[in-house]
Amino acid sequence: MDYKLISVIITAVITIVLFFFLHFIISPFNRRNELRKEKLKELYGPLYYLILTHRKNLKADMEIKEHEIGDNEPPYIERNPVIEGFEKVIPEVEKLISKNIHLLSYEDAIHWHSYIKANEQFQTDSDKEDASENEVLDLLVDSHQEFINFLDEAKVTYYKLYHQFYGINYLKFINTRFKKRKVNINSNPFYSEEEKLIKIERLHQQEEKILNHYESKRM
Repeated sequence: MDYKLISVIITAVITIVLFFFLHFIISPFNRRNELRKEKLKELYGPLYYLILTHRKNLKADMEIKEHEIGDNEPPYIERNPVIEGFEKVIPEVEKLISKNIHLLSYEDAIHWHSYIKANEQFQTDSDKEDASENEVLDLLVDSHQEFINFLDEAKVTYYKLYHQFYGINYLKFINTRFKKRKVNINSNPFYSEEEKLIKIERLHQQEEKILNHYESKRM
């Protein structure tokens, strides 16, 4: 038996296996992790900070009031757009996206495009002399609502990237987080049983919404 030949063959096999392992498993994993790190550092980290700072103050809605004119006259419908909290955050987000748009996830890019398209439509129609006032007001609200939708989607993407990068199971993290909040509610002596049930039901709804949102982005 030629032990030298066997030794050479074994060495060659081990070398080939190591090469394939490093080239097709380790290297792609490292590249994906580096990309996640870049996305977190350059785009989604700063974007998440802006979301935490401004999202709770954003409001885009249409306030509708009816005014009675007379017994035989239909009521006058007054429509007033309620747009609040966008003055500072929109320029900051637009600046961040324009610099790092190549780092946007596919889903977030779609939502950002929807916002840009809605905003451009509002700008175009508002300059038309024959434009309907109601249509322009609707476009104003819609464009700001699209911006809110983008922020909500980007927040989920941040969570996903963060937990992938640091090796934390996102779904397990969410379940544990809500379990702790439920325990805190049940152990609070200042809540009545009815208040506890209401608060826990709201938590269930929030948890279901977040998990469904996350699962939809994985598909």
